[in-house]
Amino acid sequence: MAILNVDLLKTKLQVTDNSQDGLLQILTDQAKDIVTKEYFGYADIPEDWTFPESFTYVGLEVATHLYNKVGIEGQISHKEQSIERVYTEGGIPRHLFDQLPRKAKTFGLWEIN
Repeated sequence: MAILNVDLLKTKLQVTDNSQDGLLQILTDQAKDIVTKEYFGYADIPEDWTFPESFTYVGLEVATHLYNKVGIEGQISHKEQSIERVYTEGGIPRHLFDQLPRKAKTFGLWEIN
């Protein structure tokens, strides 16, 4: 799979022109940031960190979720005419992060020589 970028997101969303490129770039960058912070637990992100190819699937799902909520950010439900949508969470659904590898955390309880 390719690295998460605007072209990959455009393909998934079936966007065929360049009219939304600015928005899609913002959403792609935001998705990378969200996934990175979820992976590192919002702390101690290495300075030289680059978004790995293995995280592309999760990043693409997060970016798609963000795109689908443009204009209704923060809402947990939306009703228009006879159509009602209820979102389980106002932010990013937790299940989208299930594909991320888990980092082993050390707590410094033992010293290994």
